[in-house]
Amino acid sequence: MSYPLQVVGAATEVLLDDRVWRAFGFKGLPRRGKFFDRFVGKEQLGKERFLTTDLLSSHIARGAQHVFARKTKSSQARLAVVSIELLMEQDMIAGSLGFESVHEARDRLIGGLCDYLSGTAAYETIFLLRGRRFLGRAADARVVSATTLFMTSPTRLQGIEPPRDLSPDAMVGEGAEDLVQRVLQGPETVIPR
Repeated sequence: MSYPLQVVGAATEVLLDDRVWRAFGFKGLPRRGKFFDRFVGKEQLGKERFLTTDLLSSHIARGAQHVFARKTKSSQARLAVVSIELLMEQDMIAGSLGFESVHEARDRLIGGLCDYLSGTAAYETIFLLRGRRFLGRAADARVVSATTLFMTSPTRLQGIEPPRDLSPDAMVGEGAEDLVQRVLQGPETVIPR
């Protein structure tokens, strides 16, 4: 199995876990179609979209850092971008994530990678800062404790064996190099030191 596929699989496993959603105050993973979104408040939809994209982007970033722990940041960015591109190739994934288009979903996920792969702060700190940025308010105590739990706990990512001889440069196809460069530029969310 390819490394991008393993990373995406591990990240989506976290995303689809009802326990994760319950820890953040939901009844479980939201399971309704686009049609029924109109009956849900805008604030609720914003929370769902934020949690969906940030759980995915943070765990894809963690997977890339795990697989290429002994490689450069560029190698990690390449694996993360390829993983997101693999995810975006799936039919109707953008709508399932709550976005209007694949471009919008990709942009939000790549923005998350920029922040999580920057290494300027711990993942849970970045998650809370991004939450404030996208939701417009600070997190409550429940979100803080859930963030600490799910951003630091072991996941299936640890079962992925790092490669011995794989060149990360060979993974990135044409057109994705600009996304890798965007990720390498650093965080998009202001992260205090």
